[in-house]
Amino acid sequence: ILVQQVQVQQEQELGRLKTRFMSTATHEIRTPLSSIQGYAELIQLDDDNLSEAQHHYFDVIQRNVMRLTKLTEDLLDVQKLEEGRTTLNIESVDIMDLVEEVRSEFRPILGEKHQILEVKIADVTVGMDRLRVMQVLVNLLSNASKFSPDGSVIVFEAVETEGGIQFSVTDHGIGINDEDREKLFAPFPGILVEGNVRGTGLGLSICKGIVELHNGRIWAESRGLGEGSKFTFTLPVAAH
Repeated sequence: ILVQQVQVQQEQELGRLKTRFMSTATHEIRTPLSSIQGYAELIQLDDDNLSEAQHHYFDVIQRNVMRLTKLTEDLLDVQKLEEGRTTLNIESVDIMDLVEEVRSEFRPILGEKHQILEVKIADVTVGMDRLRVMQVLVNLLSNASKFSPDGSVIVFEAVETEGGIQFSVTDHGIGINDEDREKLFAPFPGILVEGNVRGTGLGLSICKGIVELHNGRIWAESRGLGEGSKFTFTLPVAAH
């Protein structure tokens, strides 16, 4: 029993150290990133004195700054969710308006890959944190587009259920095997997808945290590799 108690205490201390490190590291990283981005943008404004190659170099700098900025934002979100410091701003949201906003945001992204978004939505109003639910939907749709071939169809549904609303995003992309599906919603799941740019590994973990804060649940379905995927989450009518 004493050995188990010591192990528990050690695990708790490691958890506290991890949280402290993540908090310090993410805040320390954000300041130089902002400086790098700002100066890179200023230099790019001087078109006359930059060659085509130099423009390309600064574009690469900007893309990598954006990737690192996204990583720090995701790390902060995960940290807040783990510590219970994420609060929701619940308001009545018209689902048709919400979905139209999401669809407008994704038109350029889908257009680049000539993908088609089929939308089926319910005319219902639900209590939710609009920005946080948008964050979940953007993540799921981004993944569906990223892991699906050019010209494919992505189906986005929002249907009314007995207890609230159910959103789902279905694609015809690479699919998920049983082993990977079990760890999808954990931070840094370590799932490698050949031929695709690797993300931060935190997006679905954040989605899970946001959905569960709304007293909902989220899950993934797939018949296997190459068979596409379906991500679904539910929200109660009166989230709190």
